[in-house]
Amino acid sequence: MCGDQFAAEKHRAADVLPPLCALCLLALRAPPPLPRGQVLTPLALGPEFTEATALFIRTLGGPAVIERVFRVVNPPLAAMFELCRERLGRELHPTGECLMFHGTDRKAAGSICRSGFDIRYSGSHGQALGTGVYFARKASYSHDFTVKDVGDKRCMVVARVLPGKAGKQTDPPGTYDHVRRSSDDIIVVKREQQACPLYVIYYS
Repeated sequence: MCGDQFAAEKHRAADVLPPLCALCLLALRAPPPLPRGQVLTPLALGPEFTEATALFIRTLGGPAVIERVFRVVNPPLAAMFELCRERLGRELHPTGECLMFHGTDRKAAGSICRSGFDIRYSGSHGQALGTGVYFARKASYSHDFTVKDVGDKRCMVVARVLPGKAGKQTDPPGTYDHVRRSSDDIIVVKREQQACPLYVIYYS
């Protein structure tokens, strides 16, 4: 992408994304290619590290020590995400792209980064809002679904999410893209392609 195209895309995204989603602009930066089979690249201390962890720190609601942060570089997942965006556009559904959190364990985080979110695991922590992949706008909520690892370390996935059209659990299947619990800013997307992992944060 040339400089003019990048500037235009960044301007367009800034106009249509909610304020919370400003960090999604990071995903427009083309990351360097990784060796075959590798999907995680560590972030050193610097501007992107700071931007990638700012929302996490602000919404965690308590102290935390950030151990490591990895950027997910998985072109096939990113391509499916963009195809989903196009589909929502064709159906005249708003995309409303935003960054959201998904609490999990180390093993599941690795699987998500390699293969994407898997709706078949929906319900492993309950299904209060029905079947789908659960995300939260606040890290404090997703923290409750993380699992302590060696040394009391936890991990959380930061994902780009396309909520699409809101609906209710009682609505006919296929007529909506997500359901929401506004009190906690929790949403459940109905298709795996509506979310793409962007970062994995390890913390204690």
